[in-house]
Amino acid sequence: MRPARLTGDTISGRVTLVGAGPGDPGLLTVAGREVLSTAEVVVVDRLVSPEVVALAPSDAEIVYAGKSPGSHHLDQDGIHAVLVDRARAGANVVRLKGGDPFVFGRGSEEIEACVAAGVPCSVIPGVTSAFGVPALAGIPVTSRGSSQGVTVVSGHLPPGSANSTIDWRALAVSGNTIVVLMGVGQLGKIAAALIEHGRPGSTPVAIVERGATPAQRTTVSTLDSVDRDARTAGVRSPAIIVVGEVAAPLPVAGAASAPTLPLRGRRVFVPRSRSRSSALASALRHAGAEVLEETVVLPTADADALPASGWLVLRDEDDAVALREGLQRARRDARSLAGVRIAAEPAVAALAGLVPDAATVPADEPSATIPMSWEALPLSDAAVHALTSGDIDALAIPSSGTAAALGQIAQGLPPATKVAVMGERTSTAAAEAGLRVDGIAREPGIDGLVAAVTDFFR
Repeated sequence: MRPARLTGDTISGRVTLVGAGPGDPGLLTVAGREVLSTAEVVVVDRLVSPEVVALAPSDAEIVYAGKSPGSHHLDQDGIHAVLVDRARAGANVVRLKGGDPFVFGRGSEEIEACVAAGVPCSVIPGVTSAFGVPALAGIPVTSRGSSQGVTVVSGHLPPGSANSTIDWRALAVSGNTIVVLMGVGQLGKIAAALIEHGRPGSTPVAIVERGATPAQRTTVSTLDSVDRDARTAGVRSPAIIVVGEVAAPLPVAGAASAPTLPLRGRRVFVPRSRSRSSALASALRHAGAEVLEETVVLPTADADALPASGWLVLRDEDDAVALREGLQRARRDARSLAGVRIAAEPAVAALAGLVPDAATVPADEPSATIPMSWEALPLSDAAVHALTSGDIDALAIPSSGTAAALGQIAQGLPPATKVAVMGERTSTAAAEAGLRVDGIAREPGIDGLVAAVTDFFR
């Protein structure tokens, strides 16, 4: 049920902090899924998977509050304001946070802001990445024979910082496992401090990047060489750092320390047209990539240019949706096609509300295809942040329409983000949109575009 609106001074909305787990949507708790299914507003973090966000109702407002190193879409005060304002308006608000809300998630601050504003609030815990990600990599953070304790710390501040509350000396001499979150940028200083305070340089270290996603990758080293090894491997956040004798992964599924697929550890953005099932995204995932997909163009038929007779061919789902949208915009219906015969597969024709006359056009009979135009759609806040903050390794652009639509982020695309396109026509459209093109598929089709992306990272 939708919550009641404001009545007098009573706030009928509420805020629920939900831990989404470390990445895999299967690690969301049953309680978390139930609350998310009734949300009217979802305020979502950068590391929450799109599959988890998709569990919210289709009419829910999605507010992106992602943060990455050096780039905050909303600052913490802004997040507090959104939570309180939407709840005051009577909405059922879910604050969806990666991992567990109370493990370096600033969940306590958000609860305090809600309490101070008189907003009802509650917490549903999640699987923390501090323990869940090492487990998925085959690393037990405790072991009866080698580590009888574990300490979880933030690596956001370097050892020796005046603002740090971490006693690195005590950690070094404890002998317990150390799990460091948000520590990739300070990795060399952390390793040096632990060695300086007595932890042997030969102590094993494991770094697990993008845990619980298809791009999960583990780099194994030791304290005295981990900084160099991490640079050589190109380690990037988000990553969990495990220090201790337990950091030699056990042989469990998904725990391999080296990539076995060409795009393992890479994140690829795929722009698509509405309704087309993305075989490209599927092929990239099979190559090991973590894929972020977003609809960037809306295909629409020009109703005034539709034929009045002969055969009209609907080649795929895009054609069918374009025809349906074009007729609706022109305030027409299927009666406009009374003199036309439809050639399409039944499932495709059904998307346009039609029954086909045949699957294909009979030989030597005149036919036409849908007169198509493409309307660019605004990118979501999450996609803009991912593309402009360096979260994306490559773009795989399959068509001229999708290339043109990406002009809205062309100037903000980091130099390190590679761009591959399907062919020369798409390359021209990308250049006209202001996008830099780094690679063009040498062969037509999806496999050629996947190969062009793979070539960037050989």
